[in-house]
Amino acid sequence: MHAALALLLFAGCPGKDKDDTDTDTDTDATAFAPLLLDAAPETGVLLGAWSDGATAILVGGDYAGIGRITRYDGTSFCVEADEVPGVLWWVHGRGPGDWYAVGEDGIIVHEQNGTRTREDVPTTSTLFGVYDDGTDVWAVGGDVRNTQDGEIWRKPAGGAWELFQGEIDGLMLKTWNHWFVGDGIAYWWDGTQLVERPPPNDVKLFTITGAGDRVWAVGGEIVPTLLEWDGSAWVNHTVSPSCAGGQGLNGVWTDGTDVYVAGHNGAASVYDGTDWTCDVPPLTTAHFHAAWKHGDEHLWVGGNLFSPTDNTGTVVVHPARADGPMSVSVCE
Repeated sequence: MHAALALLLFAGCPGKDKDDTDTDTDTDATAFAPLLLDAAPETGVLLGAWSDGATAILVGGDYAGIGRITRYDGTSFCVEADEVPGVLWWVHGRGPGDWYAVGEDGIIVHEQNGTRTREDVPTTSTLFGVYDDGTDVWAVGGDVRNTQDGEIWRKPAGGAWELFQGEIDGLMLKTWNHWFVGDGIAYWWDGTQLVERPPPNDVKLFTITGAGDRVWAVGGEIVPTLLEWDGSAWVNHTVSPSCAGGQGLNGVWTDGTDVYVAGHNGAASVYDGTDWTCDVPPLTTAHFHAAWKHGDEHLWVGGNLFSPTDNTGTVVVHPARADGPMSVSVCE
């Protein structure tokens, strides 16, 4: 199953999640204009983003099975000439020039000090998430072609990749700081064992992140879901329908105060714990998959996620800036 079918599986099917308390909150008609990238064919669809402070690394590709890596330095975008034989889904690192990207069929790309290596693991599963905790590196995914079982892989300090947990009952989609979330499941590793912390209504969780003691996760399929772990249970935060894009949510990033959320149909929004800020109507009908901070800017990245051909990338920035959309060059 290629990435296109995986996306349809994750985002296009009715789910068990529901919340009858959704109401509109504050919105802003000109919050994030303009687009930084508008349907750029050079990048393919953008699925993950991470910044080391100097450079933002954006990963994705097209559904013909080509993975692409795009760089953004705050002034311009460039796409690397070298391609990966499989769509890349997520990227994370521990510092400048040291990061991992993961994708289809167990692909793991590692860049360190300007040297690029492949550290693929022996699986036909798609790896949807990766997180470098500064000591160990974790990757999660699952078998979208057959069993729908999930997997967790670990690269301990000074060691090689090893299967940490396999045959999980449900696809694992993202990991952050010893948290692991997926198709109706969530776990936390206490250093000895995986502790179940199931989300309410077995809702599908696509991404998890946090800052300090605050942990946030987003998901849902028809009903957008934003959850916060309060130390003992998940708290369900009301999502503004105007800022949610009419479906579940895909990406989340936080600075410890505001929460930046990415979703379908141009959904790029900020939640401050009380109110939501977003463009109404949205700037684009593209679907956003991830949110990340680069310098003083916050980026939402995505594209035409469900198009089986001619995949393109789209990026929205906050706060708004005068230039854009930008062009994409080939990285030198």
